[in-house]
Amino acid sequence: MVINAVGFAWSALLLLFIRDEERPRPSSERQNLLVEIREGIVFVAGQPLLRVLVVSTALSNLGSTIIFTLLTLVVLRDVGLAPELLGFMFSAGAVGGIAGALFASRIAERLGEGPTLRASTLLGAAGIAVFAVATFLPVSAVLPALLVAECTTSLAVVVFNMVQVTARQRLCPAPLLGRMNASIRFVVWGIMPVASLTAGWLGAVIGARPTLVVGALVQVLSAVPFLVSRYGSQRELPRHPE
Repeated sequence: MVINAVGFAWSALLLLFIRDEERPRPSSERQNLLVEIREGIVFVAGQPLLRVLVVSTALSNLGSTIIFTLLTLVVLRDVGLAPELLGFMFSAGAVGGIAGALFASRIAERLGEGPTLRASTLLGAAGIAVFAVATFLPVSAVLPALLVAECTTSLAVVVFNMVQVTARQRLCPAPLLGRMNASIRFVVWGIMPVASLTAGWLGAVIGARPTLVVGALVQVLSAVPFLVSRYGSQRELPRHPE
């Protein structure tokens, strides 16, 4: 925890060196808060690409949050994995995240932006599914499976986010960037506490391990929007509002 706190302090220090020319709008140009919120929602709802991104990301966060709400409980209590090995598994996920950060742009250049989003959602669904499957394996196979799942999922999430956040910021007019991001995050992050409560309820009703399977199935649905929409095959996603 202390090391984590030092990391946040170091991050805050580095932010002081960022220089930006952005200036707040004059107060005379600002509108009523509810009006500005509505503008952000209307813009997101009116853009087909943003709608696909919202649905895919919301389903992904729903499924993965169901998984991670109960994963520690299942792995430590039901499977019997040692706590330090579980910690090692979560730490190893950084390998996938770093790889995703290093290669996301190259992958997008090679495959195209749409195919990269489609591939990363499928890879993320596969990684999350391995989490659920791992809890039914013999104890000796649990840790290797969890390591594969964690690295795969982290890689997929970082690649997906780097491409999709770039695409939506490029698409959105500068004055609406904040409201566009707020509108999207209200949905895709707001669903996470709902997912945690759902995981707890399902865990009590059908059991923790079957609930992990439910989470994995929901995660699979997150790949559907880019499998059925035209954006999943576009090498270059729209750069202007449609």
